Order: sequence, then C-alpha cells, then structure tokens
Amino acid sequence: MEDNFSIYINNKLMITKNKKTNKGCRRKVII
Repeated sequence: MEDNFSIYINNKLMITKNKKTNKGCRRKVII
C-alpha cells in the first residue's frame, strides 16, 4: 500500500510539473 501511495503522489507531482512546463512552452511559442 505504501509503495502504491508514493507512486500515486509521484505521478500527481509529475502531472502538475508537465502542465506547468506545457504552459511555459505555449507562452514561448506565442511570444
């Protein structure tokens, strides 16, 4: 259970990071 929970948290962090980077890339492209 602990392993699954840590993996779940890591996935959430990666998803949020990807969303932030995607927004940054879009801004760069627009500029």
